[in-house]
Amino acid sequence: MSSPIHTSVAQVIDDLFGVPANALHDDVELQDGLQLDSLSVIELQVAIEDTFDIRFDEADTADVTTYGRLVAAVSDALDRKARSA
Repeated sequence: MSSPIHTSVAQVIDDLFGVPANALHDDVELQDGLQLDSLSVIELQVAIEDTFDIRFDEADTADVTTYGRLVAAVSDALDRKARSA
Protein backbone atom coordinates (compact mmCIF):
# COMPACT_ATOMS: atom_id res chain seq x y z
CA MET A 1 0.00 0.00 0.00
CA SER A 2 1.30 3.43 -0.88
CA SER A 3 2.02 5.98 1.79
CA PRO A 4 0.94 9.61 1.45
CA ILE A 5 4.59 10.47 0.73
CA HIS A 6 4.74 7.89 -2.09
CA THR A 7 1.51 9.28 -3.52
CA SER A 8 2.69 12.89 -3.39
CA VAL A 9 6.13 12.14 -4.87
CA ALA A 10 4.48 10.11 -7.63
CA GLN A 11 2.16 13.04 -8.37
CA VAL A 12 5.11 15.44 -8.67
CA ILE A 13 6.82 13.04 -11.09
CA ASP A 14 3.63 12.65 -13.11
CA ASP A 15 3.07 16.42 -13.23
CA LEU A 16 6.63 17.15 -14.35
CA PHE A 17 7.42 14.23 -16.62
CA GLY A 18 4.16 12.44 -17.39
CA VAL A 19 5.24 9.22 -15.68
CA PRO A 20 2.18 7.51 -14.17
CA ALA A 21 2.27 6.20 -10.61
CA ASN A 22 1.87 2.61 -11.78
CA ALA A 23 5.27 2.89 -13.50
CA LEU A 24 6.96 3.80 -10.22
CA HIS A 25 8.35 1.21 -7.86
CA ASP A 26 11.07 1.42 -5.25
CA ASP A 27 13.89 0.10 -7.40
CA VAL A 28 13.19 2.04 -10.61
CA GLU A 29 16.24 4.14 -11.46
CA LEU A 30 15.54 7.86 -11.85
CA GLN A 31 17.93 8.34 -14.75
CA ASP A 32 17.94 4.99 -16.53
CA GLY A 33 14.47 3.74 -15.65
CA LEU A 34 12.58 7.02 -15.91
CA GLN A 35 14.90 8.50 -18.54
CA LEU A 36 15.58 11.64 -16.50
CA ASP A 37 18.76 13.55 -17.28
CA SER A 38 20.72 15.33 -14.58
CA LEU A 39 18.86 18.60 -15.17
CA SER A 40 15.51 16.80 -14.84
CA VAL A 41 16.65 15.26 -11.55
CA ILE A 42 17.45 18.74 -10.24
CA GLU A 43 14.07 20.00 -11.46
CA LEU A 44 12.44 17.09 -9.62
CA GLN A 45 14.38 17.87 -6.46
CA VAL A 46 13.30 21.52 -6.50
CA ALA A 47 9.66 20.59 -7.15
CA ILE A 48 9.71 18.12 -4.26
CA GLU A 49 11.29 20.68 -1.95
CA ASP A 50 8.54 23.15 -2.87
CA THR A 51 5.76 20.56 -2.55
CA PHE A 52 6.82 19.34 0.87
CA ASP A 53 8.31 22.64 2.13
CA ILE A 54 11.64 20.94 2.84
CA ARG A 55 15.22 21.55 1.79
CA PHE A 56 17.69 18.87 0.80
CA ASP A 57 21.39 19.25 1.23
CA GLU A 58 23.99 17.38 -0.77
CA ALA A 59 24.25 14.62 1.84
CA ASP A 60 20.50 14.01 1.57
CA THR A 61 20.59 13.40 -2.15
CA ALA A 62 24.05 11.94 -2.75
CA ASP A 63 22.78 8.36 -2.96
CA VAL A 64 19.31 9.08 -4.36
CA THR A 65 19.32 7.11 -7.59
CA THR A 66 16.00 5.27 -7.33
CA TYR A 67 12.40 6.19 -6.67
CA GLY A 68 12.50 4.33 -3.35
CA ARG A 69 15.56 6.23 -2.18
CA LEU A 70 13.91 9.49 -3.22
CA VAL A 71 10.82 8.70 -1.15
CA ALA A 72 13.07 7.74 1.80
CA ALA A 73 14.99 11.03 1.48
CA VAL A 74 11.70 12.97 1.53
CA SER A 75 10.54 11.01 4.57
CA ASP A 76 13.84 11.67 6.38
CA ALA A 77 13.68 15.40 5.57
CA LEU A 78 10.09 15.57 6.83
CA ASP A 79 11.10 13.78 10.04
CA ARG A 80 13.96 16.26 10.60
CA LYS A 81 11.59 19.15 9.97
CA ALA A 82 9.07 17.78 12.48
CA ARG A 83 11.75 17.27 15.14
CA SER A 84 13.05 20.81 14.72
CA ALA A 85 9.59 22.39 14.95
